[in-house]
Amino acid sequence: MKHRMKNFLEAKWNGLKEKLGINKSNKKYSTEIVSEYQTTSGHTIKITSDGRIFRCSNCEELENLYKTVLDSDEELRRWLDTIKQDPTNPELSSQLVKLEERLENVAKVQKGIFPKQTSYGDNKKSKFRKHQNDIRTTAEELGVEIPKGVKIKSEEFQKPVVQFIDDIVKTGETRQIPYKEYTNALWSRKGNAIVIRQADGTFVTFLNACGGGSALQWK
Repeated sequence: MKHRMKNFLEAKWNGLKEKLGINKSNKKYSTEIVSEYQTTSGHTIKITSDGRIFRCSNCEELENLYKTVLDSDEELRRWLDTIKQDPTNPELSSQLVKLEERLENVAKVQKGIFPKQTSYGDNKKSKFRKHQNDIRTTAEELGVEIPKGVKIKSEEFQKPVVQFIDDIVKTGETRQIPYKEYTNALWSRKGNAIVIRQADGTFVTFLNACGGGSALQWK
C-alpha cells in the first residue's frame, strides 16, 4: 500500500513539474503547496513546488477520523484536548504521532481487527517468572509441555512459552475487555489460558480462568 502510494505521488509530482516547468537545475524553488491528497488513514499529503512531500495531520482531522474512539476513551480524549489547548507547544504537538498511533490501534480493535503479534518489552523474563505457574498449568491442560527445572531466562523455557502465547492469540477467542488502566485491553482465551495485551499487542498479563479475580471478567 505504501509503495503504491509513493509511486502515485511521484507520478503526480512528475506531471506537476512538467506543468510548472520545475527541474533539478532550477535554483529558485518556492515552497508553494501545489497539491494536497487525503489518505485513508486521515493524513493530508501535501506537495510543494520545490518537490518536497509532506504528511500532515492536525487535531481536527484526528477528532473527526477517530470520533467513535474518542467518545469511548476518556484518556485519549483528554490527551487530544491537552494538545489542542496549546498546539504551538513543541513538547505537546510532538505527541501527535504517538496519539494517532494509539487511536489507530484502538479503532482497529473496535472493528474487530486484532494484532496477531505479541511484544513483551524489556521485562519479558520478570513477566514470565511472575506467571509461570498459571502458564504451566493451563499449558498442560491443553497438552502443551513447558520444560521444568530450567531457568526462566533460558531459550529452552522462553521459546515454548512464546509459542504457547502466540497460539492463544492466533487461534483462541479474542475480546475487548477493560483491564485496570487499559481501557481497550485485548483478552485472548484458549481453554483456561487467558492472555491480556494492550491494543497494540503489548503483553500485559497472563491469567488462569479458574483462578478467580480479574479472570471473572471473562463471562
